[in-house]
Amino acid sequence: MEDYITIFFDILGTKYKVKTGTFSAYESLDFSNPSCLMAKKFPAVNMSVFSDSVITACKPEEIDSLLQAITFLYKNWFGDKILVRGGMALGKLAYASIPELDERFNKLDNLSFTRVYGEALVDAVMMEGRSGPGAVLYLHPSVKEIIPDEYIGEAHVDFLNWMKPEDRKWVIDRCQQMIDETKIGEEKKHLKATLFLLKKCTA
Repeated sequence: MEDYITIFFDILGTKYKVKTGTFSAYESLDFSNPSCLMAKKFPAVNMSVFSDSVITACKPEEIDSLLQAITFLYKNWFGDKILVRGGMALGKLAYASIPELDERFNKLDNLSFTRVYGEALVDAVMMEGRSGPGAVLYLHPSVKEIIPDEYIGEAHVDFLNWMKPEDRKWVIDRCQQMIDETKIGEEKKHLKATLFLLKKCTA
């Protein structure tokens, strides 16, 4: 195993939307397509997409590329009104492979896989699920030392301030617009938490 910065991203509210028939293929594609573009632009950053989740991982020395990728992802997600919460951690991670078998299986159109496991993934999933509401990327203590100070948003659990100065107004305005539009209580809760956290980054 080696050290990786690992992120677990997850769309908020998918279960409710699927159950009520309001989740569509367009939303799934708007969520996953930016990850595909980032995989092409930054070959050192691994992207694995499954259902309403994305696992992102890279070596610590690729932190600058990762931060650029995260900014791109969140700008696209907010632009498409998709709420995504994440957890980021630094620690051991492994991609399992058996080249002589994988070469054979990779030719199957009906099979795809990413076999990844490790402490960093466990910590990232924990941060995503347990840090509270909001469409933000929560930071595990293990990763904070390698992130530049200007990217750290301080709150009950620290999160990544991915916004550039030119992004702040439109992102906050978009968040307020979504609060005004939604009739879903859980979604409104996440949006209000998001707005509160984002405004902390503009103070």
